[in-house]
Amino acid sequence: MAIIIPSKNIYSINFDPVIDNQIDKVEVETADVTPNNHYSETVYNEDVYSGFTLNSQSDQDKQSKLYNSVVTVNNPVVYAYAAAIYADGQYYLSKNIKIPIQPDNTHLITSLLLGINKEGEKNIRYSCKGKINKGTTNASLLLVASTNGVAVQSWSTTLIPPINNGYYKSEETTGNFTIADKDSVTITNDDGTISLTAEINIPTIDNLANVEASEVTIDGKKYFSLDLQNILCGIRITKGGGRITALPMAQNKTALSGKISGLPYIEYIPEVVTITVYGNTLGIDLKDKTVTIGNGNKVFSFDGNELIQTTNTPTQESKYQGVINKWKNGKQTAVITCPIADFYDTNGNKVIDTSISGKMLFDIGDIVIPYNYTNQGDKPVAYNKDFTPKQFKVVGTQISMKQGVTQELTLQEV
Repeated sequence: MAIIIPSKNIYSINFDPVIDNQIDKVEVETADVTPNNHYSETVYNEDVYSGFTLNSQSDQDKQSKLYNSVVTVNNPVVYAYAAAIYADGQYYLSKNIKIPIQPDNTHLITSLLLGINKEGEKNIRYSCKGKINKGTTNASLLLVASTNGVAVQSWSTTLIPPINNGYYKSEETTGNFTIADKDSVTITNDDGTISLTAEINIPTIDNLANVEASEVTIDGKKYFSLDLQNILCGIRITKGGGRITALPMAQNKTALSGKISGLPYIEYIPEVVTITVYGNTLGIDLKDKTVTIGNGNKVFSFDGNELIQTTNTPTQESKYQGVINKWKNGKQTAVITCPIADFYDTNGNKVIDTSISGKMLFDIGDIVIPYNYTNQGDKPVAYNKDFTPKQFKVVGTQISMKQGVTQELTLQEV
């Protein structure tokens, strides 16, 4: 039942019977959905700044290779050309990465590109940035020969790796670098008749060619989890060579020795490693589109979001049409101020009672009929077409300290 608000309990009223809030057209901002699938797309890219491990290898584990060739023997001096290359000081990185399967509301990762591609390359890529040091070492190429004074009977050339702290830096820069899977050095004599190449395969022990992805759930969100092991991200390469002159060893005219010292080196020390993973994604593009329901020039607009899409708008159109149906003739509104007092419904029942601990105030959603005082007594502030009192819904309440303690009600025609 509607609650009667007599004129004696209305301290002030702001009511304009003119209706100017009709709605005959609704515009909704929606997202127009179109498929947007990608293949071989970057789904993970991260910079890693720590966790690099320097591998301590024994000499026999270090990678080196040597070539040599005798050029001439000259009573009994022996000349030889030698080329050598040597790798040590490897830095490795091991890291677990987690890739969200659904990064956002518009994309879903369906698969990751792992293993080896058709060009024989690893699908998981990485790049490095850090210090690049250059200098010389105390490494030597040593020639030992045995001779009868005229011809060499036997000889050997040996690479003596750097010892202790035998790396002498001459230049330091910072930049991006990649580590190739092999390296080499070529030495040629002056007239080009001798050309020697020493080549090594760079020792890589990572699992990037066979890493597998597992699915994990963290805080209700699903991820691809990958354990990347022993990524080579730093190394030191010593390489060089040239002509070795073997001179007679002391008190032994039939044995000769000679060496090249101070071989150059280059050293890569990682500071940041960027890891990139590719995958296939299933996605959609969302573009703004305005959908119109109804015809007319009295427009009400709804702001959209990514959940209001053209694909689900048809199911919402009946709701938007309902707004038009309710507001096509507009609605009267009023703001009244009334005291904290007792009020009765149209059947005479006391529904607001200030003397008991029950309902003492108007609430949002209450249906009321406000009255004005006329020379013919109290009359409703508005009538329906059938001359019945127009009812209003309370859509807002506020307690005011003006004129004592009062309640301000915002009303809207039912």
